[in-house]
Amino acid sequence: MHGALRFFLAYTYLCVYIHRMNSIQKKLIADGVDNVKGFGYPSCDKTNILTDIIYSKFLLYMLKKKRGRGFDKDIDGLIDLINAAK
Repeated sequence: MHGALRFFLAYTYLCVYIHRMNSIQKKLIADGVDNVKGFGYPSCDKTNILTDIIYSKFLLYMLKKKRGRGFDKDIDGLIDLINAAK
């Protein structure tokens, strides 16, 4: 599959998935965006934090640290989504 088409399909899938996320996942994404922006990346948003190489590394690290607090299913879903977007 052509690279641009693959990216477009992956991006479309992410947008649909983000629309269907539960409130916990949306909060985790929002916290991740705030963290990344706090490190000096003002252009980070709820979509590119899942696809950008640097932003997603920050989010993965944060999500892994939050495991074991009762939201592992939601966290694992986001981790799977980030890994699928690579």
